[in-house]
Amino acid sequence: MTDPLRQAQYTRLHPERTLWLNARECLALRFPHAGCNACADQCLLGALSLAADTWALADGCVGCGRCAARCPTDALTITGFDRDPATPRPGEPLYVDCTRVPAASTPERGLRVPCLGGLGTDALLQLVARSPAGVRLLDRGLCVGCPAGDDPCPPVTDALETANALLAEVSASPEPRIAVEARILQAAPRSPGPASDLHRSGVSRRGFWKALASEGVRVRYAGNEPIPPASIGNAPPPDGRARVTPRKRLALIARLRALDETRTRPLPAGLRPSLAIAGTCRDHSLCVRLCPTGALEIQESTSRKSVHFEPDRCIECAACTQACPEGAIAWQPTAHDFATGPRTLITHGTRTCSECGADFVQHGRDEDDGALPSCPTCRKSRQLMQSVFSDLFASRNG
Repeated sequence: MTDPLRQAQYTRLHPERTLWLNARECLALRFPHAGCNACADQCLLGALSLAADTWALADGCVGCGRCAARCPTDALTITGFDRDPATPRPGEPLYVDCTRVPAASTPERGLRVPCLGGLGTDALLQLVARSPAGVRLLDRGLCVGCPAGDDPCPPVTDALETANALLAEVSASPEPRIAVEARILQAAPRSPGPASDLHRSGVSRRGFWKALASEGVRVRYAGNEPIPPASIGNAPPPDGRARVTPRKRLALIARLRALDETRTRPLPAGLRPSLAIAGTCRDHSLCVRLCPTGALEIQESTSRKSVHFEPDRCIECAACTQACPEGAIAWQPTAHDFATGPRTLITHGTRTCSECGADFVQHGRDEDDGALPSCPTCRKSRQLMQSVFSDLFASRNG
């Protein structure tokens, strides 16, 4: 990672573990209403928990990296998955092996990681970009009995299937680029569970950042390799509070574009969510204000106010659909020939209030025809005053 500011924002969650947290990028801490618990849900040992507005990491953490792999904003990072693999020989795939396997048994130029379950879809796409002959994930038969193991073995099936499905959409070849290759290990593993070299050494915070500079180890940032800012897109306009950038999702889309061999097809339709806003929308703008990533934004022009949607930034947290009082915003099935880039979900006409001068959205039934335009706030104030005077005169006349 080359951004010193982002380096300084990471703090270590446990003195003897190498899991680091950037609280400013954490959805659970910054936007609790988004209901994100992806990291803790992936921990088979229950070692990661949210308590007292912070994340706590128990001694039982084995450093498998599943939590960091599932974090949509790269708020979590762990060492051991961030070393650049050696370039395979021409025609040879890149082999990925578990660090429990003795180093001598790992194929030459192979990549060793603490646990294959810690490889997310974005990480697999990055490995494919490094290896034109494909990627082979080695099944050593060690998942049974491993604290981080489960069925299937190796525990990377979901990410593998998703990555292959995405690659099939942009590849000229129907053959899967990523596959599991069984090479059952007969000898005893070197350690009882996932562990990286830095994990076992008990590296300090200073040592961690020194390793980043001196050993070529980099915190996973937008999928390990820095993605050009133009590929990720601009941050949403300021609205009084900073938004969280869905780095992992934006990096995945950028990598998929880079791997597109056809250069003619749009990105897979299922990669981008689709929202719709019905005419029952009353312009409360709660959906926009509660969106943690800036996927929804307000755009205003003369006599118009629109809600725009950027699907690349949407992480499908459902904060918008749950917040709408009218239930006007909802998910829609994504068509295969979806429109790319931001799109307008709804446009309201606006008028200028004759009392306070503020622009407001006027709905057809809000006022009688011919009345001077009055915003909802001024109308409520006027109605309240009328009610007070009515009650006052009624009591005097009584």
